[in-house]
Amino acid sequence: MIRRPIYDSSAVSRHLNLPLSSFSNFLFSTSSRSYEDETQEPVVSNRNPKSSIGSPTRVQKLIASQSDPLLAKEIFDYASQQPNFRHSQSSHFVLILKLGRSRYFNLIDDVLAKHRASGYLVTGELFTYLIKIYAEAKLPDKAFTTFYKMLEFNFTPQPKHLNRILEVLVSHRGYLQRAFELFKSARLHGVMANTRTYNILMQAFCLNDDLSIAYQLFGKMLERDVVPDVESYRILIQGFCRKGQANGAMELLEDMLNKGFVPDRTLIGGLCDQGMFDEGKKYLQEMISKGFSPHFSVSNCLVKGFCSFGKVKDACDVIELVMKNKEALHLDTWEMIIPIICKEDESEKIRMFLEDAMKVEISGDTRLVDAEKGGVYRLLFLRNCRESSINLSMAVTRQPELDQDDTAVESVDFSTVKFGTPEALEYVRSLTDVGAMTRLLHECIAYQRSLDSDLDTLLSQRTELDRNLAQLQGSADILDIVKADADHMFGNVRSTCDLADQVSGKVRELDLAQSRVNVTLSRIDAIVERGNCIEGVKTALDSEDYESAATFVQRFLQIDSQYKDSGSDQREQLLASKKQLEGIVKKKLLSAIDQRDHPTILRFVRLYSPLGMEEEGLQLYVGYLKKVIAMRGRMEYENVVELMEQGLGQVNFVGCLTNLFKDIVMAIEENDEILRGLCGEDGVVYAICELQEECDSRGSLILKKYMEFRKLARLASDINNSPNLNLLAGGASEGPDPREVEMYVEEILSLMQLGEDYTEFMVSKIKSLTSVDPELLPRATKAFRNGSFSKVIQDVTGFYVILEGFFMVENVRKATRIDEHVPDSLTTSMVDDVFYVLQSCLRRAISTSNISSVIAVLSNAGSLLGNDYHEALQQKIREPNLGARLFLGGIGVENTGTEIATALNNMDVSCEYILKLKHEIEEQCTEVFPAPADRERIKSCLSELGELSNTFKQLLNSGMEQLVATVTPRVRPVLDTVATISYELTETEYAENEVNDPWVQRLLHSVETNAAWLQPLMTSNNYDSFLHLIIDFIVKRLEVIMMQKRFSQLGGLQLDRDTRALVSHFSGMTQRTVRDKFARLTQMATILNLEKVSEILDFWGENSGPMTWRLTPAEVRRVLGLRVEFKPESIAALKL
Repeated sequence: MIRRPIYDSSAVSRHLNLPLSSFSNFLFSTSSRSYEDETQEPVVSNRNPKSSIGSPTRVQKLIASQSDPLLAKEIFDYASQQPNFRHSQSSHFVLILKLGRSRYFNLIDDVLAKHRASGYLVTGELFTYLIKIYAEAKLPDKAFTTFYKMLEFNFTPQPKHLNRILEVLVSHRGYLQRAFELFKSARLHGVMANTRTYNILMQAFCLNDDLSIAYQLFGKMLERDVVPDVESYRILIQGFCRKGQANGAMELLEDMLNKGFVPDRTLIGGLCDQGMFDEGKKYLQEMISKGFSPHFSVSNCLVKGFCSFGKVKDACDVIELVMKNKEALHLDTWEMIIPIICKEDESEKIRMFLEDAMKVEISGDTRLVDAEKGGVYRLLFLRNCRESSINLSMAVTRQPELDQDDTAVESVDFSTVKFGTPEALEYVRSLTDVGAMTRLLHECIAYQRSLDSDLDTLLSQRTELDRNLAQLQGSADILDIVKADADHMFGNVRSTCDLADQVSGKVRELDLAQSRVNVTLSRIDAIVERGNCIEGVKTALDSEDYESAATFVQRFLQIDSQYKDSGSDQREQLLASKKQLEGIVKKKLLSAIDQRDHPTILRFVRLYSPLGMEEEGLQLYVGYLKKVIAMRGRMEYENVVELMEQGLGQVNFVGCLTNLFKDIVMAIEENDEILRGLCGEDGVVYAICELQEECDSRGSLILKKYMEFRKLARLASDINNSPNLNLLAGGASEGPDPREVEMYVEEILSLMQLGEDYTEFMVSKIKSLTSVDPELLPRATKAFRNGSFSKVIQDVTGFYVILEGFFMVENVRKATRIDEHVPDSLTTSMVDDVFYVLQSCLRRAISTSNISSVIAVLSNAGSLLGNDYHEALQQKIREPNLGARLFLGGIGVENTGTEIATALNNMDVSCEYILKLKHEIEEQCTEVFPAPADRERIKSCLSELGELSNTFKQLLNSGMEQLVATVTPRVRPVLDTVATISYELTETEYAENEVNDPWVQRLLHSVETNAAWLQPLMTSNNYDSFLHLIIDFIVKRLEVIMMQKRFSQLGGLQLDRDTRALVSHFSGMTQRTVRDKFARLTQMATILNLEKVSEILDFWGENSGPMTWRLTPAEVRRVLGLRVEFKPESIAALKL
């Protein structure tokens, strides 16, 4: 029995209990009945001997004939179960369409899976059906998933599929974002959007008021070389017009015209909607001037816009412009403009224009009167003209019954006739032409009929008018009642308004009285309060409670400043008490200052603010702090002087200066609250400036005493006058001991850093204050930068530069004097020692934060490296016959090689150390000196170090060339033997050379013997340079030799083998690439291996591929001429 699926319907329910054979008979009996005109075969077809149910074509037709999709699915499933049967692709398509149109979408997925399992090639037509089904069913989600289902079937969607899916999505509300996401992901799956794709999305975003996204999509079109069409511009122009952005629309129109597209009425209609008729007229003129023929809707839109705003003259200009372009106007345009012209202006000028326009229309393909419906349009047109009180005798048709001869038409007077006037009667009497009389008769009849029609219309409205008049008469009584009520309400409102004005006046009077009472009460309170303050001051003075007395005085002064016009007696009493209190406070404060009683000083200095004596209090307190710091500094200074005189122990000038700075900083920090309480932040700045004067005085003494104690002036003079400052000069060092100088340098460095840190802290403290008097800031900054202490620091800095330079020279001299070979090192001790000294000196100079010191020390270092150290490096290279001793034999050969290699290594490592030193100094100076001017000065000095590195490299290359010049003569004999070897080889000779190499191995052995032993003695960079110079010599010599030989094809193969052997061996000897050095030899071997001359064109010019030819065309021809088989005529015929 066949089990029915859950989707079975009543259409096939009667077949549920049929046996298998009966159901098969039913299927094919149905098929035969449906297609009797096609076949008269039995129920079971014999055309497919492997299947008992017939061919796939018959099953497909049977499925297609079923009106019930579920029965069609049942037939499909039953046929699928039969052995040796396979559905055709059309069967799947037909069933999918049936199921989709009946909305059985879940069953479609099952059919698709079977279609995929059947092995059929998936085509775009199948998915086109699916998208169409989901679109008809209004299922955007299904249409959206169809795109990814295509990818699951390994089918790349086509742009038409993407466009159809996007149309389905944007047609449903809320799916625009998903459509945009699908558009962006389609590109990732290889689906390239076309113009239609962008138009769909731009249209959707414009309708969704997302004009910016639409315009971005338009820009993406141009970026991705997708050419926009007229529809693209129309969509955007319409969007801009809808948003009221006419300028954007006009820019698009200009771009559209420049690209040769013919625009429609979209822009001009949008401009008219915005009231921008002049711009619309301008672009119509531009369209015509560029040779475009605008559609009649464009001119109709403009004429309608101008007429709606009463600009009849501009509307006439548009019509005249279009007619000059030999374009016909639409009937609607004429019916719109003619009545308005006649109402607005009956001047001769407009009538002449109308006559010309009518002549053009009549002479061409007129649209005034339709030839097939002339009667109807003619009556309508004449009625419109009559309503406008104008007789347009030019309104003729091309119908046969109204045709007149040309003479009669030309004789007609095209004047205006106003029926019912004396002028019209005179005009009738003047007519002599029968045709004109006939036309006037027709017009008169038409005018009469229109009058009858108007009269009938008015009479038909009489009943309605009578009814409305009766209703108005009945409403008169109601209006009387309403008028009486309105008058009563007006009286009530007026009385209420008067009452409100009276109440408002009373309230204002009460407010004024209340404010006066409050002022009076506050004055009474002030009088009472002032009396209390006077009593309180007296009582506090008697009890020596000076704080309370100052508070009462402050309160009295506040009240008195508010009410100056009263209480003069009280004011005099309190001022007397205030003067008494001021005298007491000042006396107590001065006494406390003399006794150094700090708590008492703080107590009384705080009373100056309530008494209004802030500036005086600030001066007294800062003077007290200045005395305290001066006393402590004097004690420290005297202690230092005493130690100097006694000569006991180490005199600590750094500690003395540190204590001075510490006292000043602590005085500012600990008394910040008091200073701010007196005069705010201005008080802090004043205190810093006053205390800085003490710093200048006492700090200058300390530094001068230090210079005196260390005798820096004499020491600097001895250093400058020392005659023996040359590094290479013999004899012992003269002048001061470098170790003492280093100690002095460290002390000076500490003093300079201490002063710089103090100055930086104080300047930053001043700059952090926000509400300072602008005149105080320059004064405070100048006190630190231009004070006496700063000047003495500059003197100390000058001594530092001299001492640092002496220390650097002396230590470099010592390093070169004790230069020796270091075990397990490729350089001597001089290199590391010299650069360590330079690095230490430069770091010290940078730590001073003084740009002048850094520049001076850096210049000294550069001069030292460029002159003395450079000369020291050259001494070993300049030794005579040094290279010749390399190959004399004996023990001295190894020592000589070590000396030469070490000298070259010193140069190589020195180049590297110079660049490292330059990079380190540049980084440190960038952090310490942020000013651009300072950085430029340092950068200029550092550039000299870079030039020194290049100078050392040139010296290294010169030494390396001298060394190579001693090695190449020992390699040259082996190369000379190559000239005796023939390359015109037979196969036997070629095979013999493969076993017994003629020259390559001997050459490599010679290089190994004479050069490889130096590898452990050299740096990797030096050995690679040395080996590459030898390779350059070998390659140049081989090229000369090979250009003098003759080659067979086997000889070319031999040369290629020899070149590969050389490249392979030398690549293992050096870390750098050597293949480019043998490029010319390799290309010569390639040319000599060619079968015929013309094959060179497969490797030359555009066919060279990644190969870069090192041989010129002339050299290529010369190499081809070395082949014995190639003819000179063929070589000369080549076009290289």
